[in-house]
Amino acid sequence: MVNEAFKKSVLWANAVLGPLAALAAWRLGGIPALTAAVAGNAIGLANLVAMAWLMGRLLAAERGRALYGGVIALKLGAVLAIIALLLWALKLHIVGFLLGFSGLVAALVIGSLMASLAPARDTAPPASDRPDGAWNASTTSKNQEIG
Repeated sequence: MVNEAFKKSVLWANAVLGPLAALAAWRLGGIPALTAAVAGNAIGLANLVAMAWLMGRLLAAERGRALYGGVIALKLGAVLAIIALLLWALKLHIVGFLLGFSGLVAALVIGSLMASLAPARDTAPPASDRPDGAWNASTTSKNQEIG
């Protein structure tokens, strides 16, 4: 299962970096580059969502893992075919497309950092209530009172 904080962090980072990449593309190549950057970010985001969904199904599957693996391989081919079609048939601005697509890669890195720096929720009971007697901060304070 994907951590909810990670998903939110990546989406927020993409919400900021996507428009920044589009703005950079517009400054670089005008409206054609802007259009290509928006297309690149949309394709990258759709690819990420599809990959996360398929990987979640693959990891949770008791049977049929080969099927999900095959679908993931087909998805890769489909995404590459869509990118080639967009760049070749629609003559999208290549640098603008790459700026938009790479904005999502940067959002993944920033979202990962944001999620890892977010405070973790400790749902474990205090050590005195845990059967294994695991150490935590409440154990230290009780031992100092006793000792």
